[in-house]
Amino acid sequence: MSADCPPGVTITPSNGVTYEAGDVLTCAADGSDTYTWSGTNGENTVDITSSTVTLEAGEFCLICTTSLILDPDCLASAFLCDTAYGKYRKQQYYSWNILLLKSRSVGEMA
Repeated sequence: MSADCPPGVTITPSNGVTYEAGDVLTCAADGSDTYTWSGTNGENTVDITSSTVTLEAGEFCLICTTSLILDPDCLASAFLCDTAYGKYRKQQYYSWNILLLKSRSVGEMA
């Protein structure tokens, strides 16, 4: 019996497309049972065996590698690089945007 390599590895966030510290990334592929995360997460190096990883505040660049149940030599992977904002940094970002929008609207009325 032969099997194809995992058809596609996907990484899905637990909460939208703006990442926050504490969000969980999930790695999935049909027919796979072993998932390994490697890379950087915040200020830490990651090398864990799990289908999920919890983001820390800061930049992250993570690779999820998976193997097929019937053929452990058949590997596939996906990667994701971005920034996970801390709770207060995200609030600061939104505050600056609100101030910018208010200053533009005041300038347009003058």
